[in-house]
Amino acid sequence: MNQLYVYNGDLITAGNTGLPALNRAFKVGDGLFETARLWKGQVLWEDIHLQRMARGMRLLGMKPWDEHERQRWAQGIRQLWGMYDFPVHARLRWQVFRAGGGAYAPLQDDTDWVLELIPLEAGYHSTPPARLVSYPEIRVRHSRLSACKTSSALLYVCAARYARDRGGDDALMFSPGGKAVEAASANLWWTEGEILCTPPLRTGCVDGVMRRMVHTLAAELGIPVKEKTISVADFAPASQVFLTNAIRGVWPVATIDKQILSPAATTIPDMLQKKLVDKAGQII
Repeated sequence: MNQLYVYNGDLITAGNTGLPALNRAFKVGDGLFETARLWKGQVLWEDIHLQRMARGMRLLGMKPWDEHERQRWAQGIRQLWGMYDFPVHARLRWQVFRAGGGAYAPLQDDTDWVLELIPLEAGYHSTPPARLVSYPEIRVRHSRLSACKTSSALLYVCAARYARDRGGDDALMFSPGGKAVEAASANLWWTEGEILCTPPLRTGCVDGVMRRMVHTLAAELGIPVKEKTISVADFAPASQVFLTNAIRGVWPVATIDKQILSPAATTIPDMLQKKLVDKAGQII
């Protein structure tokens, strides 16, 4: 079967997308995207994804969706899921971009949107630990847009490519002051004793869906959370370092720049991942 998409509520094939060849997302990066996990056709943490997209649209001055558009979005996901013989899990890629033409200044603020589904072979538990590579070339800088996932993602492309070329699974990215901010595809966490730590949003990290979920899960487990900055040299030998994103959930880190991190017998990442899977099971 050809790759299928939903464009503004209509089912289309890869060879007949109907997308304007020079849409504004392609021309000037005037758009946003979300990547979500589907489990048995249900978008996990749907409200958080929708809220972040709505915040980004407000920041970019795009017209907000009404309930009718949200229902078309939900119907499009159901339609795509029904067209494939998917396993239990799939990745949803959802892009929203400003419609119409114009140069940098747009001619209108209506939006177009596209949905794509990609099968995933397994659930959260199947991810091997990550090998992080420090990315030194371009620094993460905070702005009003840094918490959103915009179509202008070249910084993350460069970082991910750098890590790939050096045998890593993801890139560790830094602020201008040399503090660890996030990975190219995930938020960063570590432990200090019994305290769970993560960089604050003011460092420029993405306001990740799973970052929000871990705050909630940690509270339910009675694990205190502290937002603070850290340099790689300050990771204690006993620290449990891990990443989070909507596809992998909680992703333990095995090495940073080939330096092996000390494993723990019972880890906070394991506790969070189990709690995450239990909560996902309640949704479906």
